[in-house]
Amino acid sequence: MIAVLALLLGADVKASLAAVPASAQVGEPVVLTLVVERPSAVAVETQKIEPGVLGSWMFVESLGTRREPKRDSPGTLLESTSWRAFALEGGAALPPIEVSFTADGNPQKMLAAAGTVDVARALGEGEDEARPAKGFREPVAWVGGGSRLSFAGIAVLAVLVASIAAWIARRRKRRVPPAAGPSATELLARIAVAPNDDPGANREVLYSVTWIVRSAIDTHVGEVRASRTDAEWLSLVSADARVPEGARSAARRLLERAERVKYAGESPTRFATEEALADARAIVEALVPDRAAA
Repeated sequence: MIAVLALLLGADVKASLAAVPASAQVGEPVVLTLVVERPSAVAVETQKIEPGVLGSWMFVESLGTRREPKRDSPGTLLESTSWRAFALEGGAALPPIEVSFTADGNPQKMLAAAGTVDVARALGEGEDEARPAKGFREPVAWVGGGSRLSFAGIAVLAVLVASIAAWIARRRKRRVPPAAGPSATELLARIAVAPNDDPGANREVLYSVTWIVRSAIDTHVGEVRASRTDAEWLSLVSADARVPEGARSAARRLLERAERVKYAGESPTRFATEEALADARAIVEALVPDRAAA
């Protein structure tokens, strides 16, 4: 009888995962919400998700859990857990999230039913250049052509993801060590392969440099500003005395140039791209003395 009751209770446990908004670009923040519907007599434990990569998604932070009774269904609870996250690649499906529960001492597991999400790829059908970014974008490797491009792209993305995960983990502590210079320097070295006259390649380099600089400065001051738009981020950094004045000026030039490329349709020349790389290196170098003194 107990076994039958456990199975019946277990059958009443439902879990679903949804994204809001349900359409986004690569690197655009969304809220992922796991909703578990269960009898009040069933104990449920949701998979613990720390900031980092799960499937094709980067989880940035937990937004907490809310529990409430289901209307018109006495004895049934709805437990909602949310995270802020962004997709790492176009066409990414929602990540698998496991739910464990115990019905009368009988442990069971299930995967949440994943809803649909439309993650736009960098280029859609009929498009010949990337769409304007929303929020922030992850670095894209310098376009030099052939197999070297594919290798560089994978390497840059891997290093960036590892850097973001480490940064977020440090941010959870009371005081965040601001050491991110070496990682940013390595990322810049990976994409600054050679001059290029292709506006499309230069545009992707500018997107990459913008993200690297934002990440390096945020790590330096111990702030989480990844979900801010470029304009919002620049407004905060321009007034932040913890960032050296030289770095703030260079960041302003870099992001203003990026804004013209992203939203005004300006085609970046090789000269402008080299200037952007020079500003990025200057910013990273300006952060090093303060880090060493700390």
